[in-house]
Amino acid sequence: KWTTLGNLKRSKVGMNCVLVGEKLIIAGGWSSQSSHTDTFIFDMQTKTVREVGSLKQARAYFGLSTVKHGLKEEVLAYGGKDDLFPLFSSILFRGKGLVEVWNDDDESWEIYSDASMK
Repeated sequence: KWTTLGNLKRSKVGMNCVLVGEKLIIAGGWSSQSSHTDTFIFDMQTKTVREVGSLKQARAYFGLSTVKHGLKEEVLAYGGKDDLFPLFSSILFRGKGLVEVWNDDDESWEIYSDASMK
């Protein structure tokens, strides 16, 4: 049986999510003919949703992955589209070149650089 635990502030498609510990990070997506930067955390213990730091670049249908770098695990956002109108008018998706890394300390996104992974 499915249980409703909380609502995001808008309906959208093309968002992505990744589980980090007890937090589900939900980012980006598309609605009303535009891509979004908003990011939410669903806390698995308290069953609450809250908005946190936004992506630096609007993204929909993008990659969101955890990667291990030495002893540190990082969350990266990469690729996707920012212009989806008409949504599927082309099979060629323009890739987003900017890679972002999640900063769990202040719950925000930063531009990826080799220095941010040290």
